[in-house]
Amino acid sequence: MFGFHPDKLVKEGKFEKLESEVAKLDAEKCKQVAEACASSNEDGAYNVLVSILDKEDRECKMAAIKALGNQGRSSASTHLMHLMDASGTDAEMKKAIETALEQIHSHHES
Repeated sequence: MFGFHPDKLVKEGKFEKLESEVAKLDAEKCKQVAEACASSNEDGAYNVLVSILDKEDRECKMAAIKALGNQGRSSASTHLMHLMDASGTDAEMKKAIETALEQIHSHHES
């Protein structure tokens, strides 16, 4: 096996491959994908992050929340607000979502 290199896939714009892999990834690789997508302004990277929000794994969701905040897209606010409503009593996740929403808001003020 040659290994999994999400940074390379993001740089090459192979978002369909990343998105198809997301469902199969363990938490650590999922976090790697989120981190790689955070630095991209491509629609495909954004879509991959949104798909990670649907995963059951909490650590994957937390990584995607942080990455969406770093991207700063205003359209991510809707997804994050929905996740906020669905996160129940998870205070750490709610705080991460609030931080990401603040990043998005400040990104659009500048």
